[in-house]
Amino acid sequence: MNSIWIARDKDGTLCAYNQKPCRIAFDDIWLPENGNDWNYEVLNDDWFPEVTWENSPIELVPKIMIDKNTSLEDKEIL
Repeated sequence: MNSIWIARDKDGTLCAYNQKPCRIAFDDIWLPENGNDWNYEVLNDDWFPEVTWENSPIELVPKIMIDKNTSLEDKEIL
């Protein structure tokens, strides 16, 4: 499973990246370390208010949601 990283630029712009970005301080922005193979998406600035310029980037960790009425033995693992 590939990681998704989110980071907020100094101007408040929030983006999601398919690889860990690095800080470009002279432009006050985040860019992926490997500029050859990356994708990013600009997100709604209101999302993830806890993500700031100072604490970025943050890796999003997916959680598996299990129905409390179903046991793990009943789930098909891919």
